[in-house]
Amino acid sequence: MDEGTGDSLLGWEPRRGVTRKSTLILYLRRVFARWSTRLWTFFILFGLFILYTKNRRPSVTKLGEWKSDLQYKGRTTTNKEWKRRADAVKDAFIEAYNAYESKAFPKDELRPLTGDGVQILNGWGLTAVDALDTMLLMGLHAQANRTIRHVETLDFSGRHKTLFFETTIRYLGGLLSAYHLTKNPILLQKADELGKSLLAAFNTTSGLPVFAIDSGNGDRIPMDWNGGYSLLAEIASCQMEFKYLAYLTDTPIYYETVDRVTSILERQQGPGGLWNTFWNTTDGKQANKHLSIGAWADSGYEYLLKEYLLTGQTDKRLESMYKKSMFGAISQLVFISPNRHMIYITDIRERLVTAQFEHLSCFFPALLALGTHILPNWTQNELELHQMVAHGLAESCWLTYKDSPSGLGPEDVLFNPFLPRDMDSGRFIKHYDAWATTGRKGAGPIGLNPLATPVKSRIFQGVQRDYSIKLPDYKLRPETVEAMYLMWKTTKNPIWRERSWEIFENMLRWTRKDNGFAALSRAWDPQAGSQNSMPSFFLAETLKYLYLSFLDPEEDPWPLDQYVFNTEAHPFPVFAWTGAQQRRWDAVRSSFSL
Repeated sequence: MDEGTGDSLLGWEPRRGVTRKSTLILYLRRVFARWSTRLWTFFILFGLFILYTKNRRPSVTKLGEWKSDLQYKGRTTTNKEWKRRADAVKDAFIEAYNAYESKAFPKDELRPLTGDGVQILNGWGLTAVDALDTMLLMGLHAQANRTIRHVETLDFSGRHKTLFFETTIRYLGGLLSAYHLTKNPILLQKADELGKSLLAAFNTTSGLPVFAIDSGNGDRIPMDWNGGYSLLAEIASCQMEFKYLAYLTDTPIYYETVDRVTSILERQQGPGGLWNTFWNTTDGKQANKHLSIGAWADSGYEYLLKEYLLTGQTDKRLESMYKKSMFGAISQLVFISPNRHMIYITDIRERLVTAQFEHLSCFFPALLALGTHILPNWTQNELELHQMVAHGLAESCWLTYKDSPSGLGPEDVLFNPFLPRDMDSGRFIKHYDAWATTGRKGAGPIGLNPLATPVKSRIFQGVQRDYSIKLPDYKLRPETVEAMYLMWKTTKNPIWRERSWEIFENMLRWTRKDNGFAALSRAWDPQAGSQNSMPSFFLAETLKYLYLSFLDPEEDPWPLDQYVFNTEAHPFPVFAWTGAQQRRWDAVRSSFSL
């Protein structure tokens, strides 16, 4: 057989005396010799790369230079598109309010599944009054005028079980903001009438307000569920409304009554900065061992900052109390989850960390963002820490939405513990301090670098997500979109704005009904059904924050340095006391300290 023509393994016939096996060995040796140099070169370079990455010095974040690495990677949304999005929110508001007005008014709220109304708070047309300033914001003057005519007919002296806190933030707050926006005297007159009626709640030995009163005779109505105590959120979330009313009407009793509560809080703020949730209205003392910024406490901390801003940053007690309480909350209540390193804020009951993260607590990053944006007197360490926690918590609030199949977040989740079980090693402040005192290497402590990513899998969800669902319903609440709005306004990072739009799209998809919008029974399973509820805060807060998020920032009707939102998203203008008022209030505070 000629060379190169045989049917051999290598395509050629070996010479006489050479076996096929030895030929294969020779061939492999040639191949190895040809590639060995290249392989050695590869391994040497790879080893050098490993040594470099292992030993190279990481980047260092200098104090005062931290900023989030979070970036929006989608296409740029044009101003024209943002206007279209704002109009879409306005259309949703019109649809929701028309359903309420046609099916439920003058009752308090719409039941969207049955197409009728329900009385939940005094029967004074809650949704109409609560949503009045949203109508004015959106230029819906016909609806607003009908609501004002309704307000003119209200009689607050009838016999009703009046919940002090909810009536103050929704009705009184709504009337005061609408008065500012319209200057219609009937709105201030009715606010004054309601304010006088609510003063009966303070008729206690301590001066702390009770949970509920009979609006007809002012008698206290005891509530069994809370043991007759008042909540921190209730006693400390009336100061904005009553002090603004005192300013507008020049009525000293409004100021004196609520400032007495502030003085009690100041005296009982310990070195940890926080207060317990239950208060005895007889002796004015704290009545349990429960630290929280959730449902029973939230707006009590919120109003320390907002009252200070509202009154022109003149009452320095409030600034001090706010900063002390924020450091207390961050150092004691803010934790990191074990795997995804999500930052969350929780409760401590009888010294035990609950690991519960409430939707209501998503107001907290908004509060921190507002404080760092407006207040001037921060150290670099304080500013950095507050900004980091605001960013991390807002991100976690977003992730509880993004993880969900509906794109809408549940009411409460329960985080897995960061071992050891005492949870102390999971406190964010410990990781921040360790990062800050060991060279500040990298872009930040864990929880911020790297950021967690969404988890959609239904297999071992609690393990993968780091949390399980405690309360599954989505109640159309505003706190997460409030956080998105304040993060957008204070950082100018468009990703927060885009996330608000994504939430709104999911809201339209899953909660829209023939009659308005309905809360979901299970955010994680939107097909499981809806609740027969469209809360007034959906129109007063949720849609308002979404609409403001999409407006042209150059045309912001309520700039953050000129307006302060109460906890029901009613905007009050920043004001300055008259000279006579300031002297009077100084004397009042002096008498409380005696």
